[in-house]
Amino acid sequence: MGSDWRPLPEELPLSARLLTEQLRALKDANGLSLADLAAATHYSRASWERWLNGKRLITHTALIGFTTLVEANTALLLTLHTQATTTPATPPTTAPAAPTTAAPTTAAPAPPSPSAATPVPPKPVPTPRVPVTPAPRDRSRQRPTRRVVVLTALCAVLVAATLLVVALTGTGTGASAGTSQLSQARALLTLLNTAADNRAVAVAAVVDIEQCQSLPQSAADLDQMGRLRAAMVTQLSRLRTDRLAQHQALVSALDQGWQASQRADDDYANWAQASAAACTAGHRPAATAWKLQGDEASADATAAKQRAAVLWNAVATANGLSDITADQL
Repeated sequence: MGSDWRPLPEELPLSARLLTEQLRALKDANGLSLADLAAATHYSRASWERWLNGKRLITHTALIGFTTLVEANTALLLTLHTQATTTPATPPTTAPAAPTTAAPTTAAPAPPSPSAATPVPPKPVPTPRVPVTPAPRDRSRQRPTRRVVVLTALCAVLVAATLLVVALTGTGTGASAGTSQLSQARALLTLLNTAADNRAVAVAAVVDIEQCQSLPQSAADLDQMGRLRAAMVTQLSRLRTDRLAQHQALVSALDQGWQASQRADDDYANWAQASAAACTAGHRPAATAWKLQGDEASADATAAKQRAAVLWNAVATANGLSDITADQL
């Protein structure tokens, strides 16, 4: 059930705009009306109308109910909601009012004579700096940082999806928006730039598995990375790239590389789950087929990404855009 949505208010912050657009898309994809939302979540139809048209920011409780109803990515939407609620409002700029009457003039005080000048106080003696020995690194405090990177990657994929709207399904002439070579190249670069954080999280998780550390969280991170790579493959399939040089070979290499990375993430996640007993007994991860399959899929991904990097860099040079390395993909 599609909806003829009104344009969102121009003053709506980016995070709130992205969140509202996602809510609209999920509502339409699930064929829900405002009455359906009201009946399922116990919030009024008028409340949903305000939230979905950007008049008010949806409440945290209502958002939880909505994500449960449509089986959406709760972490991603809650991250956008947190950003939207913490974005400071821009204070209105008003010009100072002009005085209606002239202020009475007062004589300026005479400068003090040299003899009555206040003596200059002596300069304070600086306190010597004591060198501080850095505390040893605590690996248990590094995990929240990686979780932040996971959420950042989620938001990056969502932002990329929003910025790619122009290039997803446009069918105009060659001069229309989203169909020119530069427009297509920029849209593809936006998607490529979301890949680096995914790789950083996956590599950190594999290192932890090898050291028998944080196995449940590593498995969860790798599972989430696999989902992100699948989302990138889906977005790639919707992009228009027909005006880019060797676009079929480029898209094919990216598709193969990201799908192989997804298989590697899934295999390494299974390896982490299978290593719990081995790490407890001998402080070494299990020697299972999951690890071998993950290594093979990772090698396949590297080879495909190397081909994709060469093809993309030719497109980047022709359009004045930035190069990409295989590691960044």
